[in-house]
Parts: sequence; structure tokens; C-alpha cells
Amino acid sequence: METILEDIYDVMFQPRAALGRIANQAKLSSALVVFLVCVFVPMWAIYLGMQVTGSPTSVGFIMVAQAIGSVAVWLIGTAVWHLCAELLGGRGSAVGLLAALGFAHFPRIFIVPLWVLATWLPAAVAPLFLGGTGVVIALWTISLEVLAISGAYEISRTKAVLVLLTPVLFMIASVLILVFMAGATLIQWPLGLAN
Repeated sequence: METILEDIYDVMFQPRAALGRIANQAKLSSALVVFLVCVFVPMWAIYLGMQVTGSPTSVGFIMVAQAIGSVAVWLIGTAVWHLCAELLGGRGSAVGLLAALGFAHFPRIFIVPLWVLATWLPAAVAPLFLGGTGVVIALWTISLEVLAISGAYEISRTKAVLVLLTPVLFMIASVLILVFMAGATLIQWPLGLAN
């Protein structure tokens, strides 16, 4: 049985096979450790940086709320994507997907050394460097989430992308329908008063 470090190594260099295996073995405790480390270490770095600059003490409360929110998004996202995957014909478990998605958050840990590196760069370059590397980490995390869904439900990557996007597409469609209905109501409202 692989250790957490071996699993992380495999997620970095053989992500599809590793995330599928993690989902099949439902390594929930290891995934929880990885997820919490990847949430708390960057937040702790931000906290220390803000203490140095004399930021208000309410930062601690905000960070705790963000940590709780991250865990809630992890759990709710897993439940929604599990439902979408099953509706699209995937066969897998929500617990397995939860474990794989926990490991998929691993790239977030690289935010800390990148921030440290940015402090050594000229002031004009540092924001561009942080923005660019932030986009890379976000895309890396999303690609791992796609592979986690694909591996957990043994579906193609294209179908996994569709599973990932379904909640967003549903929300966009719902907003468009509501806007259309509200617009139609506002257009008819003066005519209704006239009757």
C-alpha cells in the first residue's frame, strides 16, 4: 500500500492512473490530510505575511471561514459531480471521487514557494509572475479534477469535462431563463395595467 508521499508523487507524474487508483481504494483519510494541508499552508503564509504588515486581527476569522468554506465546497462539489457523473452513465462512488478530488487540490501547495520567489522579483514583474503562475496552478488543478472524475467513474476525459461543466452550464441556463422571464413580465406589465 502506497504512502501519502508516494500517492502525491504519482498524482504529479502519473495523474490519471494515480487518481483512478485513489478513487478505487477510496483513500479518504489520506485525501483529507492532503486537502487540509493544501488549504491551511497557503492561508497560514498569507496570515504571517499580513501580521508582518500590521493588518487587522479579523484576518484570522476570515481565514477560518475560508477553511470551512473550502471543505464545504469540496463536499458539495463532490456530491453534485457524483450526481452528474451517474446521470451521464458513469459507475463509481461518491467516496472514491471525494478522495480523488482531495488529491487533485495538491497543486495549491505550490502557491507558497511562488509567493516567496515573487518577493525577490522587481516590483513591476512580481504581479505578472503571480498572476501567470496562479493561472497555471488553477489550470493544473482543473485538469487533475477532470482526471479524478474520469478515473473515479471510468469515463472518457471528454465526458469528465462535461460532468465538470454541467453544474456551471445549468446555473447559466437558469439565470438566462430567469432574466428572460423577468424581461417578459416587465414588458407585459404596463399592458396588464391597461386592461
